[in-house]
Amino acid sequence: MLHYILQVIFSILPDTRSYSFKRFVLRLRGYTIGSNVRIVSSVKLKIKKLSIGENTFIGFDTLIASGSGKVTIGKNVDIAPRCNIIGGTHEMGGMIHRAGKGISLDIVIGDGTWIGTNVTIIGGVCIGRGCVVAAGSVVRNDIPDNVLIAGVPAEIIRYLPV
Repeated sequence: MLHYILQVIFSILPDTRSYSFKRFVLRLRGYTIGSNVRIVSSVKLKIKKLSIGENTFIGFDTLIASGSGKVTIGKNVDIAPRCNIIGGTHEMGGMIHRAGKGISLDIVIGDGTWIGTNVTIIGGVCIGRGCVVAAGSVVRNDIPDNVLIAGVPAEIIRYLPV
C-alpha cells in the first residue's frame, strides 16, 4: 500500500523540485536515502529494498524494480533518463512454459558511476566504482571499477583513468 501512496505523491510533485520532501517520503517508506539525493518525480520505484548514497541523481522515467531483491546505488552516481534497473527474472522452465519460477536478484551500482540514457541493468549485476555506461547499453555481467562500457550486451570499451 505504501508503494502506491508513494507513486501518487511523486506524481503530483514537480519533476525537478521538492527533492528534500521526496527524500523524506522515501525514508518513511523504509528506503535508505543519502543526503542531497535528487530523484525526478517520474521515476518509478517498484522495490522493497533500496539504498541510495549521497549526491546521487536519478533521471526522468527511470524504472527501478526488483521485487524482494535489493538495489544498492552508491554515492555521486548519475543515472540519466529512461533507464531500467530490473532485478526480477525467472528460472528457465520446461518447453511448455520457459519462464519458470520468478526470482529477484540484487543489483549494485558503485560510487561515482555515470549511467547513460536508456540503459538496462539486469538482476545479479555489480557495476564497479567510477564506471561510465554508454547510452542504450544492456548490462548483464559484473563490471570492474573505472571502465567505459557500451553495447548490447555491454562490453568493456576502455579503462578509465583513476
